[in-house]
Amino acid sequence: MATTGQLAATALAVSVAFVVGAAQPPVVRVTRDAPVTVVGSGFREHESVRVTIVMGKRQFDGAEVASATGDFRIRFSGTRLDRCATPLVVSARGELTGLVTAALPPRECAAP
Repeated sequence: MATTGQLAATALAVSVAFVVGAAQPPVVRVTRDAPVTVVGSGFREHESVRVTIVMGKRQFDGAEVASATGDFRIRFSGTRLDRCATPLVVSARGELTGLVTAALPPRECAAP
């Protein structure tokens, strides 16, 4: 018969296994404003990811393949992020993961 301590240890080990094995939700974020650099994590391994940046009337597109761990980094040479542009949208679409958008903090910008 198992003791209370053995049962508690087994329950803890099972809980940790579930947490470690749980997939992290996909995330996209801008790590540099110039040149605009976008990183993503939580995508499916080796999936193709299409990244789009919309800044007002300008749009930039690029593609990258996620690593074995589901991460990617893409750099848009010659670009500078205009955080005052409207609309301002940074998104990544994985073939299997689907659409993920970056949360960009709002800035106070002068009226045009």
